[in-house]
Amino acid sequence: MDTYGYLYSPDFNETFPSSYLIDEDDDSAGSLQFRITYTLEANRNYHLIATTYDPFVIGEYQLIVSGPTSVNLSYL
Repeated sequence: MDTYGYLYSPDFNETFPSSYLIDEDDDSAGSLQFRITYTLEANRNYHLIATTYDPFVIGEYQLIVSGPTSVNLSYL
């Protein structure tokens, strides 16, 4: 499936999706997958929005977060 990714901080505003947008990507990971590379700051909230090109296409996806220290993730 063709995925898109959007990274926001400190919040995601559904009414104005361009506000607080840090980065977005479509196909940088190859095979129609997104890749966002960003250095996260400690004690700051981030929102990752993952979606598909077609609103009627759904499926499983994997999120990989890597770096020199741990990150706490929560699903909303």
